[in-house]
Amino acid sequence: MNKNLTVIVLTYNEELHLARCLESVRTLASEIVVVDSFSTDKTQEIARTFGAKVTTHEFKNQADQFNWALDNVSLAGEWVLRLDADEYLLPELAEEIKRGLAMSDHRKTMGLSMTKILSASISVAASFLWGAGLSTAGIIRRSSCACSGMGRVARK
Repeated sequence: MNKNLTVIVLTYNEELHLARCLESVRTLASEIVVVDSFSTDKTQEIARTFGAKVTTHEFKNQADQFNWALDNVSLAGEWVLRLDADEYLLPELAEEIKRGLAMSDHRKTMGLSMTKILSASISVAASFLWGAGLSTAGIIRRSSCACSGMGRVARK
């Protein structure tokens, strides 16, 4: 378990997918936060069985949900990984993230990809670009960047 990583999972009626997602990050995260859009199935119950902190918020779009969580939920981790409930990490990627977090220091950003650790940028699950930040999925260091707009990421 990494004491520096909070995983935020966005959900709405995801009882079919959520357990796989949460199982894939269980040993990686010190904290799992599920931001649910008022599911009517067993999504919240499943999340709680994994020890997740469950909160609800009306859905506008994914970027808004994620930014709302960053602004309104008390998060323990220095790093944040955002996933949708139908996404999950392969064991190799989870191990790579663990290694990257262990190697990171406070002066640099940490670079991760599905195949290798990069030296200066983050690219997790092939959907996050540091700086250009064209997607909301990925890992961010809470002290060095802020999310805004439709999933764009900018340095503070």
